[in-house]
Amino acid sequence: RRYSATSIVDLAVQMLWNPPTGEAEELRSAPWLTLLLVKWAIQDNLVSLRVGPPIPSAEFDRLRQELWDLQGPSKDENPNVWAMLRYLLHVQVEFQRRESWSFLRWPALYARLDPGSTNRRQFREVMGIEPEAFLDLAYGLYAAVLNREMPLGRDYLSTFRPTYGSNVDRIYELFVRDLPGLRSELQTEDAQRIRGKQELFEFPYLRRFPFLRLRDGRLHCWPPLVFARGLEDAVHLRLSALGADYVNEFSRVYERYVTELAATSGMPLLDEATYKAQVGGHAPAVEAIF
Repeated sequence: RRYSATSIVDLAVQMLWNPPTGEAEELRSAPWLTLLLVKWAIQDNLVSLRVGPPIPSAEFDRLRQELWDLQGPSKDENPNVWAMLRYLLHVQVEFQRRESWSFLRWPALYARLDPGSTNRRQFREVMGIEPEAFLDLAYGLYAAVLNREMPLGRDYLSTFRPTYGSNVDRIYELFVRDLPGLRSELQTEDAQRIRGKQELFEFPYLRRFPFLRLRDGRLHCWPPLVFARGLEDAVHLRLSALGADYVNEFSRVYERYVTELAATSGMPLLDEATYKAQVGGHAPAVEAIF
């Protein structure tokens, strides 16, 4: 707690954007633990955001090693290698999946729905933006991250303003936080829901706010894969706050989407409606049967 949160963030960002060479070595560096230290430093009111000496690299590495050691069984636990691997795989696999177009899937499913539908209304109310605008502006940020253009200008999406207006500000509101803003977010009940040893295996909570606004106003994202996972999960994470109202409505949309994909396979297909027409409406069924 003697070091400033700013220095911890700066050192973490430097490490994460300059990982060891090779995918295996990068995984061994456990980037999720680096970001866990960042999360704790920002979360703790006893850690000053700005005031304090910078944390030395050797001290930061020592803390990361201690967290790595904590992932194993304690002295009072019976060693269970398979259980430990199961926990580690959950977070490692997410860091092994490369960036892809999958961040478009969720908003694209909403974009093709009728503007007056319950699903579209939920999207607008929670996200504060129409799905088409979200797709375009998110793509602009994604392209910048893939090009490794960090840090970005304070209003990187300014060229979109003539077309998208206040939607640009809304994208910033969704994904960008400065240090004081991050402290507020990380002290919420949701951010502290996972505690104890489970926190060592959590995919970084910071994916919810993948851009940090620096003191000079510019934007810097956490490592690209954290940004990618954050953008992929953005819609689902936020609409999940609606609980069953979201799940029940969107599950039907997703079921239709899965059935459409199945139909494009070229294989003989029996959809749910046809199946139940033949065996009875109360028969259990999945969306499609090949």
